[in-house]
Amino acid sequence: MLAALLISCAAGIIVELFGSMDTLLTKSHAADFAQLHSGEIDQAALDDFTSAHKNLISAGQTVELLNINGANIFLGNNEMSESDSAMENAFVTQNEHFDFLLDTNNDILQVKDGEVAVPLYHMQQYGLQIGDTVRVVSDDFEMELTIVSFLRDSLNNPSLINSKRFLVSANVWSILKRNLGEIVYLIEFKAADLSRLTEFENLYQNSDLPQKKPAMTNTLVKLINAMLYLIKYVAAAAAAAKRRCSAASFRFSDQDWFLRRWWCSAA
Repeated sequence: MLAALLISCAAGIIVELFGSMDTLLTKSHAADFAQLHSGEIDQAALDDFTSAHKNLISAGQTVELLNINGANIFLGNNEMSESDSAMENAFVTQNEHFDFLLDTNNDILQVKDGEVAVPLYHMQQYGLQIGDTVRVVSDDFEMELTIVSFLRDSLNNPSLINSKRFLVSANVWSILKRNLGEIVYLIEFKAADLSRLTEFENLYQNSDLPQKKPAMTNTLVKLINAMLYLIKYVAAAAAAAKRRCSAASFRFSDQDWFLRRWWCSAA
């Protein structure tokens, strides 16, 4: 009986999981290849590379990430900063062409001056709610932002990925940049032919283009998501079945709405 329940749980989770991931990747127009880089870049060389490989690349963009030390970030009512966190917290504006940051309804987010959209990871870690604040503080600077949404990030959603993006307005981003933080570049591409993505990845990595930090493909993101969710929820389903727990005692986060819906409908 337990084995049958576990098989049913795993099957349902797999179907819902990949459906949710596909929705996120589609709605966000996710990048197919993303390269992080710290240091200077030659944007003209990147543009020339894109133009020279239209058979492999349909679009490219370079995003500025303002990485701010965790010691300067305070979330909600937490009196302790993020100094002990392993996460690299980057403040960004919404992208223009693709790799959009989404709200929990999978709509493209827009925020106003004084507002911030916070990664789901931080919401779960600290029990953050809409209306809570994010404070960015240094010796001679302080800014308080109001949380208006929690965001889904096609590249950085999994907790194993230690880079998270906070969405702010262009004005707020400019003020923050003038006062603290370090710029890291996220160089992104959309593939013209996904079946040739590995060919493009090898081409980029064998070039002299910026690549001082890790690169990622959406295939790798899917794999990391799948591993995390399957391990987490098959184990939780097994524990729930063993203890004969009710659906109400099976705790889900807001990030995992699709799993909550499936479990409750199957209970």
